[in-house]
Amino acid sequence: MENCQNAGPIVGSDSRVSRASSGAGVAPSLERITSTFGTSNAHTTSTMIIEHQTSYAVGWFTLALINAGLAESKGRPKLGWWLASIFVGPIATLLIVVLDPIPTKK
Repeated sequence: MENCQNAGPIVGSDSRVSRASSGAGVAPSLERITSTFGTSNAHTTSTMIIEHQTSYAVGWFTLALINAGLAESKGRPKLGWWLASIFVGPIATLLIVVLDPIPTKK
């Protein structure tokens, strides 16, 4: 059988990519790829995680504002329901919708 070193690069035709040192079908290790290209995609991955967390937080905060307005329309204290929504989010929405409005004094 032919030695795998004559098979060429594992990924693409970039000369920086190392060749497999044994058996056909051996995937390059992450360490070898990282050392070959200098950096990993850790920065990109952490940026994606931060963006995802940010969008989640914005949505949660928006829900809290909507809940405060909904609570106010039912005669309930908006600040208290806003704070409750920050901690329990959709559960507070469910409670605001299910609970009857507070009767207004005439």
